[in-house]
Amino acid sequence: MKSKAKKTAVLLAAAMIPTAIFTGCSGNNEEEGSGGPYLVVSSSLVNEEKAKELVSTLNESLPGVEIQLNAISVGDTSKDPTSAMAGIMKLTMVMAGQEADVLIADYDSAWRNAGSEAFYPLTELFSEEELNPYLDKIVSFELTDDQGNPTGEKVENCGIDVSDNAELSAICPGADSVGVYIISNSPNLDTAKEIFRQLAFTE
Repeated sequence: MKSKAKKTAVLLAAAMIPTAIFTGCSGNNEEEGSGGPYLVVSSSLVNEEKAKELVSTLNESLPGVEIQLNAISVGDTSKDPTSAMAGIMKLTMVMAGQEADVLIADYDSAWRNAGSEAFYPLTELFSEEELNPYLDKIVSFELTDDQGNPTGEKVENCGIDVSDNAELSAICPGADSVGVYIISNSPNLDTAKEIFRQLAFTE
């Protein structure tokens, strides 16, 4: 009972911290940053070799782009919440430090940051024509309070579910679902949109 309470406290604390960092950071950011573009992969388990293969493919398809990869394995939150907290905080700090443009993540990794305005609403970045074919794959998250209870609020239209993409799912082995997101304070927004199109807007 004690370990379960500890795990819950660790994950709730991690879920709350990004709020202070990202609130107010989702305005338009068209300036290209001094580094990147950055692709971040975060999941309980990350296959870094598969992620590197993906980055190589993306670099080949986007001339002049040299994507930097950051792979973050969170681990099993039920078995080792302390190590998981380190992974969760690493993702938070990478995003807050503008070293993240596009995120590929399992559901839990994305959900922990969704309520802090960490992701751009897709409707602000893409046309209705671009989004229409993927309406059944658009990701939304239900928010919870600091006790983990649903608040009735949602963060809508913030990502695309790519769980049926074998190449992307292989990067996050064992994940129930995998999504792609654009970070709200992306320092390379135009390039991030092109990377997102390559990953999410596929048949």
